[in-house]
Amino acid sequence: MGLHTMTDHSISEKIEYKYLSFINKVFLVVHIGFLLLFANLKINFMVYFNLGSILFYTLAFFMLQKFKIHLYVYLASIEILLHMSAATLCVGLGCNFQLCLFGVILFFFIIECILPDKKKSITPVLILSSLYSVAIVALYVAGNRISPFYPLSLTETGILAVVIVIFVLLLIITSMLFLLRYMVHEEEKLTKKAEYDALTGIPNRFFMMDEIQNFLSKMDKRITILP
Repeated sequence: MGLHTMTDHSISEKIEYKYLSFINKVFLVVHIGFLLLFANLKINFMVYFNLGSILFYTLAFFMLQKFKIHLYVYLASIEILLHMSAATLCVGLGCNFQLCLFGVILFFFIIECILPDKKKSITPVLILSSLYSVAIVALYVAGNRISPFYPLSLTETGILAVVIVIFVLLLIITSMLFLLRYMVHEEEKLTKKAEYDALTGIPNRFFMMDEIQNFLSKMDKRITILP
């Protein structure tokens, strides 16, 4: 029983590690892009900020290899909150950096759903989501009251706004696709538990009944087809 649970747990961790490693690569590439972008726009504060972000996501691969998944999610959430808030204040609401925070809230709930810790307290994700919600409201209030620290042209603002919207949509779509894949995996695991004996691994009566029903269904179709 314990061995079976441990095996399921390790499989789940591998799935989450694979997904978060992919997400971490995406975040790393995105921050490299932001670094080049802000360097080109001569926004030095965000250049230095992105250097720190790149260092964090590089070191995060070692964190994920040790399956420090909770720690990674919490640290990444803080980095994203600080980065998007700073970027919004630097270039203004028109560039849509604040929209990333909406996408990350969904990301929090999906990650909390699939994390291997089965004690399942929703408190941390509620705290993070509440913090993000407060930050979003604060950014919209501040953005309408103060001018950007680094004003951009209309063309630059428009290009950035489109790029950020595309990034947020890709984050949401990727997260939903992973959630669907995880649900399929869990359904297959439950089906296997229901149809196979946990100790011997031999198919049980539920498996045999399904096989008989499938066989009878095929026979009925063949009989129906015959003239």
